[in-house]
Amino acid sequence: MVIVVCRYNEDISWLRGECVVYDKKAMGNVGRESETFVQYILHYYEKLPDYVTFLQGNPFDHCPDLWDRLEEYNGGIEVLSNKIVADDINGCPNHCGLPIQAYIDKYIPQIKQNKFVFGAGAQYVVPKENILSKPKAFWKKLHKSHWEDEKAPWILERLWPPIWNMTI
Repeated sequence: MVIVVCRYNEDISWLRGECVVYDKKAMGNVGRESETFVQYILHYYEKLPDYVTFLQGNPFDHCPDLWDRLEEYNGGIEVLSNKIVADDINGCPNHCGLPIQAYIDKYIPQIKQNKFVFGAGAQYVVPKENILSKPKAFWKKLHKSHWEDEKAPWILERLWPPIWNMTI
């Protein structure tokens, strides 16, 4: 398992094991964690480890028991958040006004739902096969979305569960 960390200004002395850290400070945190996660997927697409853990620079805000959960990990998609929330197609009630449907229509028309249950903070362990079930072109399109839609990180926070679970 590789841990991929999107760091902006956080202390990462908590890290252990095999890690890839993307420091966003020089870029001004453009795309937040979602751009980092997709960037990692694109860079390592042909040589992904069996499991990838995607984390923010301070994962404990959303998952105080992170290390226990990783030690107990048994496979599959694992949400690394202690706050599971649900939003509708407009991001309500948590982030009203998100153009989720327009984003889906443009970038991921395979998603047909209008309610999204997700882990706050967008932190997951994802098996390689769930990433590779989408072609590299899919990930390139998602990566590009961060420069075309400034709301992409908040929209993708809601869309990660269906993305991880769908096959294209």
